[in-house]
Amino acid sequence: MPGRLFEQLPFAVYVCDRNGLVLRYNRRAAELWGRSPEPGDPNERFCGSYRMFRPDGSPLPHHQCPMADVLRTGIFVRAQEVHIERPDGSRGIALVDIEAIKDSGDTLSAPSTASRTSRSANAARRKSSISRARPSIEQRASWPPCWRQCVSRAPVPLMISSN
Repeated sequence: MPGRLFEQLPFAVYVCDRNGLVLRYNRRAAELWGRSPEPGDPNERFCGSYRMFRPDGSPLPHHQCPMADVLRTGIFVRAQEVHIERPDGSRGIALVDIEAIKDSGDTLSAPSTASRTSRSANAARRKSSISRARPSIEQRASWPPCWRQCVSRAPVPLMISSN
C-alpha cells in the first residue's frame, strides 16, 4: 500500500514480520500507543504499545499479545479487546483485528487494525448480539475515494475509528 494512503487511513494499522518486528505503522497507531517506536527495532516486538493488559486487568506481556498469537498459530483474531497503557500513564481500550499473511503455508507477516473504544461502549457491545458494526453507507460515502477503495479491498474486517 502506498505510504501516503497508509498514513491517511482513518484507523490504526501496523504490520509485523514473522518474528514480530514492527515494520510499519501509521499515525493513528502512534496516537493509540502514545509513542512512535522505531520500525524494525528488535526491542519493539509484536506491538508498539508501552504496556498492555487483558480485560480483567492482568498484565499482557508483548510476547503473549494477540499479534504474537497470530504469528505463532496463523489463526486470525477478530475484535479482541486489549487495554493499552501509554508512556504518560493514560490508558485506552482497543479492539484489534489481525490476519496472518501466508506464503506456502508459512506465516510471513501480519497486519493489525485497531479502533479505540470506551468502557461504556464496550459494555453495550457485550450486551448486544452484534460483535461489530460496519460503517454505514452514508459514512463510507463521505470518505475520500482512496479510503473507500482501501477498505473495500482490505483482506481483513476493519475497525473504523473517527478519533
